[in-house]
Amino acid sequence: MGQQSSKKKARVICLHGFPGRPSDWDELASSAGGERDIHSIPMPWLSAVPALPLNLRMVLEYCRILIDENAQEPVHLVGHDLGGLVLWWLAQSNLKDRIASLSILSCPHPLAYAEFTASADYASRSDYIDDIIQNAPENIRRRIQETEADAATGLIETLKDTDIVRLAPLYTEILASRSISAANAPKTQDIPIALINSFDDRLLGAWAHERSVVHVDGSVQSLLVDGQSHFPHLTSSQPVNSFLKEFWNGTGH
Repeated sequence: MGQQSSKKKARVICLHGFPGRPSDWDELASSAGGERDIHSIPMPWLSAVPALPLNLRMVLEYCRILIDENAQEPVHLVGHDLGGLVLWWLAQSNLKDRIASLSILSCPHPLAYAEFTASADYASRSDYIDDIIQNAPENIRRRIQETEADAATGLIETLKDTDIVRLAPLYTEILASRSISAANAPKTQDIPIALINSFDDRLLGAWAHERSVVHVDGSVQSLLVDGQSHFPHLTSSQPVNSFLKEFWNGTGH
């Protein structure tokens, strides 16, 4: 997907989350018109991607290689959910000098996530992870139908493209990482960052967003859109897309 820019603005590379697929970013690409080349990477939990062991290290390396192939010049990286988690850590890789900005949707900074998991709010929002680890797609479909009315049809279709069994070890690893320390957290001081969330994300709440802003050790802009959706790029696409384009332009790339 994508449209070639005649103005030579920096390319945008997007990483979808779970549930998600590359077409989640089609509306963003359309809104950019001919200004930017917007490219979306199919993440390795999709059934069509050759089977990989889905631990965080392997997912990072998979994305690093594909971004490396498409980032000869500085690029803007956008990630939602698990795609956002990848971006927090890719900023530490040998791609760092080719990252014009990071835009992270619905994925807290790892230190904010650790704080969130220790909060009283966590238990009431996080039991969906149990369904993923237990490979319970019917429970996940029901939860999406109940909580993501504006995007439910597309998200449920997306589940058909996803190998949930392969996802389970990755989520187990994420849960095990909750004891991360400040010394081991990602450093982003040289990269402009945009953080985007719904005001009361059903899975994270506003608190995790606010703490993420605090933990970014550099330039950060943030957007909270109305609602409770975990998928603001799908349910509030107009304000999200407008914010992203203004953010990218403001970086000078």
